[in-house]
Amino acid sequence: MASSLCEQSITPLDPFHELGHHKAPSDERTDLLNQLRGSRVRIPNLKGLLSHWPEEVHPKVDELEKHVEETLEWLFPQPDDELRLRKMKASKIGLFTASWWPYASFEALRVLATFSAWLFAWDDEIDTLAFSSLIADVNSARAFREETMDYIRDHLIRHKPDSSRATSATRLVSGLAPVAMALCKSYNDDQINKFLDEVDLFTKMCEEEQSTQLTGRLPTIGEYMQRRMGSSAVRVCLALSDYAAGMVISKSIMADDSMRAIWDETNVILSAMNDILSIKKEIAQSQVDSRKYISGLFPSCFSDF
Repeated sequence: MASSLCEQSITPLDPFHELGHHKAPSDERTDLLNQLRGSRVRIPNLKGLLSHWPEEVHPKVDELEKHVEETLEWLFPQPDDELRLRKMKASKIGLFTASWWPYASFEALRVLATFSAWLFAWDDEIDTLAFSSLIADVNSARAFREETMDYIRDHLIRHKPDSSRATSATRLVSGLAPVAMALCKSYNDDQINKFLDEVDLFTKMCEEEQSTQLTGRLPTIGEYMQRRMGSSAVRVCLALSDYAAGMVISKSIMADDSMRAIWDETNVILSAMNDILSIKKEIAQSQVDSRKYISGLFPSCFSDF
């Protein structure tokens, strides 16, 4: 299918040099970054590929954006967070949420928007040099992930007194409390366990992603895809579909091969689109793992070399 292209110029930074970390003089990753430096990447017109799919947005999207702004202001209350707060507010998280779950009740949508704001902020904390040094500190990042999972597990235990629940001084961890409270009221044990499994997979694949990026070796397409199917957080969002729809899908249906195929294909499509649209930001942070995969989908993206 023919599609129009837009171009993005690439100027990679080196987070390891910025933080004083030492790298080998030459490896696959730095060699590829040197090839990409100063080049142009052609981004295909993805709207054309999806024009036959229905498109809806929740009618209260503007009201939802206000809720997102309040949530972000709570997550980032310090003056030093001003740049980060502006960046997050400009991300249109309300529109993201209203597009993902356009038929949810507004009450449910507020919870889902709180989750989305938390997810984007949490992800930036571990993979964006401009806001955190965790991107180059495997041990501190692992401790942050473990604290997050311990907090989520504890807050998804039913009938536990609030006074005995885990606490966290980090708002990027405790910001998920309202979501956990809503899921405890709405979800059964199977649904809660499914959500926990997906969040756990997400955090583990984020750790694997970070560990790989701190080496000189680039992953194969197979290795990248296996990791990306967890680190993209698409499955975590899919695990909230029952909550958005106010329904219960039985465990047997969730385990059916057809349902697994729907989840897998949805994951591949959304992860790939995100990788394509994020290529400039990723390469600017010396994160080039998706390059082989994107080249396989759209060879014209990197036709300059």
